[in-house]
Amino acid sequence: MADRGSNGRFLPGNPGNPHARGRPRRAAEQDYLAATVAGVPLGDWQAIVRKAVAQARRGDHRARDWLGKALIGSDPIPLAQLVEELRAELERLKHGLREDHGEEALGGGAGRPPFRPAGRP
Repeated sequence: MADRGSNGRFLPGNPGNPHARGRPRRAAEQDYLAATVAGVPLGDWQAIVRKAVAQARRGDHRARDWLGKALIGSDPIPLAQLVEELRAELERLKHGLREDHGEEALGGGAGRPPFRPAGRP
């Protein structure tokens, strides 16, 4: 276990379980979140966001921070890692299907043309 120290704890820089979703929300938290969402009509939320964008453009660092967290979350590095992992998995599956099962695995066979993503010959 190279990711743990001699005491069994995770070493610095090791996230432990990078795919963990954390503690699920409790029922009370879900109720408060639902009440908050219900209390802010979409038009009001759009006005709030427009104001934050204007403030951020004028140099308000708090507005920039708020927008950044709203747009990419408070921990964007794991999000970027997830995207890379998904891309790698898609490539692996794409190549694995072609190698293991031929074109039939991509929708071809039985008189049907193989699947081709849009814009590809």
